[in-house]
Amino acid sequence: MGFANANIAVNRRLFRSYEPFTSNGVVKICAVTPESWKRNRRLFNKAFRQAQKPVKWIPHSKGGYPYFPSWVNIPFQFHYWLQKKIRNRLGIRQQYDGPWIDWASLMETGEWKSRIEKCNKDFLENTFGGYIDDPIAAANSSNWKLAVKINLIQTHYFQNRKR
Repeated sequence: MGFANANIAVNRRLFRSYEPFTSNGVVKICAVTPESWKRNRRLFNKAFRQAQKPVKWIPHSKGGYPYFPSWVNIPFQFHYWLQKKIRNRLGIRQQYDGPWIDWASLMETGEWKSRIEKCNKDFLENTFGGYIDDPIAAANSSNWKLAVKINLIQTHYFQNRKR
């Protein structure tokens, strides 16, 4: 469960949502379905087996294969967990393989730095209302939280994109 899931669940009745698992029909089905059917993704696997067939050999970020039942995934996930522990002990850093981007490594790239430079001083001063002396230095510093930096870049992008 992601931290943003509460936002999706609360707002699903306020505006049209294209998230399939929060639609009214799916929520009603989940409410009347016995817990034993939902445990270990049994209902999900039966419902989406055909849709997952073309990608059944693509592993999930936690080492398992969503196409297969949970008991099949136990050895795969154990192998992934063990391999990760060994790499951590040896100090071998691997590329981030989670479901979303690794923002820390993205912020070290030249593309990120060029985006920050494109956030001109006028934009940052207008956004922050004169609360910051040097907004570009502040955006590059480690004092700002990660979410603030991401929101800053997203705001700049959407305000300056060509329509």
